[in-house]
Amino acid sequence: ALLALRAGFKAVFRRVASLAPCVPCETCRLHFRLQLMGLGAALKWLLLPEALIPQATARDELVALVNTLGKFARAIAWSAALGDAARAREERVEAAGLTAMTP
Repeated sequence: ALLALRAGFKAVFRRVASLAPCVPCETCRLHFRLQLMGLGAALKWLLLPEALIPQATARDELVALVNTLGKFARAIAWSAALGDAARAREERVEAAGLTAMTP
């Protein structure tokens, strides 16, 4: 079952990686590849036996993983701030006696 899961992840990563040449912006393509490498490193750490992780991890994978985790942390913090702003807006609308426009 673990081998099938690993093969499935590899197939998905190959399909996603094949989209990189379609990104016209060179900077965006670089960030795409960096995040994909970071996600791949995270999955490798989850799927490998703990004893094999140090030998199987390259320095660039570690850098990509830290970078990807940083981007995820900023996105989570930003989404929390966005939710707070939306709640504050709803409270202002309700306090003014207006109805909030919902899409």
